[in-house]
Amino acid sequence: MHTVDAALRNPKRVVRQLIGTDSGLERLDHNALARHPDLDIRVGETAELDRMVTPDAVHQGLLLECETLMRE
Repeated sequence: MHTVDAALRNPKRVVRQLIGTDSGLERLDHNALARHPDLDIRVGETAELDRMVTPDAVHQGLLLECETLMRE
């Protein structure tokens, strides 16, 4: 959850889509989310998010698709 918040707050980060469970999206900092009014947000079930990441990943009910940050 903290990683998603940090990415949403980073003005250099280009975000594409946020997928979260109801509880994951409720816990998200809505001030950070407000910085991306056109962000595609989908609600998904925990099992769906589990299938989208590696078996050892901990997603806490949130997945954020974004572009890689380029080094300056």
